[in-house]
Amino acid sequence: EYQICTVAVGVVGDLSRALGAGLGPVCDDFMRCLLGLLQSQALNRSVKPHVISLFADIAMAIEGGFERYTAIIMEILKQ
Repeated sequence: EYQICTVAVGVVGDLSRALGAGLGPVCDDFMRCLLGLLQSQALNRSVKPHVISLFADIAMAIEGGFERYTAIIMEILKQ
């Protein structure tokens, strides 16, 4: 169900705001999943804007550490 996925994305946003830089150790795993969601043809399109918004929450949380994800995110958004 795409509604559950939307809620899960929101929970990750809450975690990123609560943990701040502490999100760093698990950030690669979160980003891998989120990028997979964006690339999924099966996922309901209504979830994807929430994923894109979550990138901003993560970027604010890990600050300069987000830079390494920028290129891949931009490539996916261009598609």
